[in-house]
Amino acid sequence: MIFKSFQELPEDSPDLADLANFPNGVKSIILKENSKKWQVFTQAGFHGAKVILEPGRRYASLDAMGLGNAVKSMRRLIVEKVTFV
Repeated sequence: MIFKSFQELPEDSPDLADLANFPNGVKSIILKENSKKWQVFTQAGFHGAKVILEPGRRYASLDAMGLGNAVKSMRRLIVEKVTFV
């Protein structure tokens, strides 16, 4: 049996197990074209191995990216603008 569940995540999530559809984490991710970059982590609380995902891409196998079989937390990557004086 193949189980597929889709949920849009508009904000950072320190523990994806809190979401009813993802008690075991996330195994694949699709980022919309107009999305920001996201960091995904193998442990809750933004810990463990991490990878930065680019907008407009489909990541069908996070395991193939070295993240094991599930992502447990994720957050938007915010790049601060730095001005040198």
